[in-house]
Amino acid sequence: MDRTRNDELLTIKEAAALLKVSTMTLSRWIKQGRLTRYRIGVRAVRLRRSEVEDLLVPDDLVIEPAFDDDLEIPPLTPEEIAEQLAAIERANAVRARILKAHGGRPFPSSAELINEERDARSFDS
Repeated sequence: MDRTRNDELLTIKEAAALLKVSTMTLSRWIKQGRLTRYRIGVRAVRLRRSEVEDLLVPDDLVIEPAFDDDLEIPPLTPEEIAEQLAAIERANAVRARILKAHGGRPFPSSAELINEERDARSFDS
């Protein structure tokens, strides 16, 4: 077997250092199939240097995913429009019942409640 530098096996940590990425990133790439891992024994995992180096691609060669600008969204059918209007009416009815049960006052925003609770706790300390 020809043992060239590209045939060298790297640990996850070595490959991460080579690419200057985290070991978690490499693990994710392995799960996505971008890299192949090789087991040595039960626990040891190695990556081929050549596969790791293949991830290094000049920026002008990277192909960005294309968005389909010609994507046409069909208009809603009369039935779909009626369903959506009915859902809005039901939501408004629920809102009206909640407001009535709350004395007609809207609920304070959650940000106000969070700030009040934080202020109360900071004074307790």
